[in-house]
Amino acid sequence: MQHLKQKNLAFELLKKLLNNEIKARSRHNIVEARKFSEMLEQSVAQYQKRAITSAEVIDELIKLAKDIKKARGRGESLNLNEDELAFTMPFLRTNPPGM
Repeated sequence: MQHLKQKNLAFELLKKLLNNEIKARSRHNIVEARKFSEMLEQSVAQYQKRAITSAEVIDELIKLAKDIKKARGRGESLNLNEDELAFTMPFLRTNPPGM
């Protein structure tokens, strides 16, 4: 991230892309979308308070994007579509597979 000249532009672009992805996820899994939205808002708030640098917030947003991608793959590994996964997730949290 240190070599980027326009870190603010990169931050704004990542924020916009993540917001769009979170909105798309909210159609199928509102709980998960809310969690990701809160994570995004927290990172943005820290950046706006100057608690973290632009490079640090970009790193956090990239990590969030990876978490969203991993969540998308969770349904595939269980052979569930997004709606089935959204319905099943509360049960999986209380009774993990194999227990």
